[in-house]
Amino acid sequence: MPPQYRSSVRNLFAQHHGIVEAREDPHCEYSYVIAGEDGRLVVRQYTNGKLQMQGSAEDLHRTFARQIKEILGEAGVEDQFEEAAPTSLLPFPHGGSDETGKGDYFGPLVVAAVYMTAEQAREAVRQGVADSKGISDGRSLKIAQYLRSEFAGQWSRVVLDPPTYNRIYTSLKGRGQNLNDLLARCHARCIMQLKDQFGNRAAPLKMLVDKFARDDLLLSYLCDSADLEVTQVEQAERDPVVAAASILARAEFLQALKRLSEETGTVLPKGAGDLTVAAGKAIVRSHGRQSLFRVAKLHFANTHKIGPGG
Repeated sequence: MPPQYRSSVRNLFAQHHGIVEAREDPHCEYSYVIAGEDGRLVVRQYTNGKLQMQGSAEDLHRTFARQIKEILGEAGVEDQFEEAAPTSLLPFPHGGSDETGKGDYFGPLVVAAVYMTAEQAREAVRQGVADSKGISDGRSLKIAQYLRSEFAGQWSRVVLDPPTYNRIYTSLKGRGQNLNDLLARCHARCIMQLKDQFGNRAAPLKMLVDKFARDDLLLSYLCDSADLEVTQVEQAERDPVVAAASILARAEFLQALKRLSEETGTVLPKGAGDLTVAAGKAIVRSHGRQSLFRVAKLHFANTHKIGPGG
């Protein structure tokens, strides 16, 4: 996108009524998450000039693409924006891992990892794989069905339900460790499962991880790194393999949250805001305070806000 036209294109996005988040992504002049009727669209203007649109809001995508082409057409400039999905950050084949649930009071912590060749990644992109934060819950569940079927034997997961999460977190805290140590353990387990199948000394397994802490923390939990090449990058969901892992993890989380909602008779919201406190109070009043142990991550400040009697 030529610099002289970026302001007009940015205004196109910035003035849209569907903006739900303005982010500061690395190497970007701006980054927006925009909601449409059929999902969300993540728009990034990179400092190198590339404009990227990705997500599940196909109607919104087409509308913006047409409007941008009109702006560039009037200026006599060829298209210089990317409509496709995330850019690969490692040579193929490689694996990717990501987690979800760490910022949600209710539900499990889930880490997933998947391994793909270049052709598999291209097909995954055609099926709608992109950063799960820009995809609706319904769309994530649908894409996850495709991924589980297509990549059977090529993906792994660790799901820590709330009781397991609470026990492990308490144990780690007693040893002076924290949530990052728990995340590192879960990522390491997923990676080692893939390494056993795809790694060897002639061709080590290349893994891309959505960075959550200093690099050496994760490496310290990998039992044998001889057959591994691990790269940790912030915003790694730009890579289609990590994006696929994020969708697989998100689907596991959503399905577990639905089950817990049915078991408690209370709709358990995502996140950790006021709605989760209200839901927690309702659960305590109906089932007692001890019931939080099996549905929530107790170290969150929400537990204190809910109080002993809801």
